[in-house]
Amino acid sequence: MIRLDATSTTTASSTRGGQTITTTTDTLLVRYVELNLIEGSILAIIDRGTMASGVFVSTDTPLWVDVRADGSFASRDGAWTGTVATAGTIVQGLKTAFDGFLLAGGVVTGTAV
Repeated sequence: MIRLDATSTTTASSTRGGQTITTTTDTLLVRYVELNLIEGSILAIIDRGTMASGVFVSTDTPLWVDVRADGSFASRDGAWTGTVATAGTIVQGLKTAFDGFLLAGGVVTGTAV
């Protein structure tokens, strides 16, 4: 979970039934991650919301973010785009971690290469 800095926090107000409702988005929660370790691509679904009494409460629609092997990323709604220069290193670390996970389970024996 990520607590956003003030510059990344958003606030929106709407009126419903004569009542003004203000919604603050100051927390991100990665809900789902799909990895293609062969291609080096990642799909992440990120919930946007806030914490209320120690519980995450979603305040906006989830962002579906695709990260390509070259580190470029974009959310499917176009809100986020950019590049993660260390994407290759991160994916390699995940590959190593998953190999270790399989070997630690004891179901198979071998050597991670």
